[in-house]
Amino acid sequence: MKVIYLAAGRAVLNYNNVVYNDIKEKRDLVCDMLTVNLEDYDVLIATPPCNYYSRANYRRNISKYALITKDLLPTIIDKFIETGKPFIVENVRNFPLMNKLGLYNKNCFVYIHGRHTYWTNVMINISNIKQTYDFRSIPGYGCVRLKSYVQGGKNVNDVFDYFLSVVKLTLKN
Repeated sequence: MKVIYLAAGRAVLNYNNVVYNDIKEKRDLVCDMLTVNLEDYDVLIATPPCNYYSRANYRRNISKYALITKDLLPTIIDKFIETGKPFIVENVRNFPLMNKLGLYNKNCFVYIHGRHTYWTNVMINISNIKQTYDFRSIPGYGCVRLKSYVQGGKNVNDVFDYFLSVVKLTLKN
């Protein structure tokens, strides 16, 4: 089972046969996630930038980075759906904005767990996967990171590892 992980940043899964992609980090494939040929892979995973969708980004409509990466999330979900291959896509949790933009109306399952939203074509139960807190609310300061690098993080990796275990069983049968 060959896995592609698009926009992986520094993430590393507990699975050996993964090709990692990112546009900034030095990974197996350093390029725009939308240019990767998905035909050679059995399972598709992506964590597109969350800058536009984050509830913490009050500058989403003026931030150059947020605006140029805004379409990656809906585009990669649609691209993954078209392949018919098992996939999962993660991004932040922002119900009002994502609902307004129709991201919950995609032709797949949508799961919200912890601070994250997941789109997949595989029925999974992630409700028992423990989530640790990587942010803390401090009165007068707002949210403060508890860790210096939280992109993806343990919470997302745990969900992806579970997803891969379910898909591995499914593909064997």
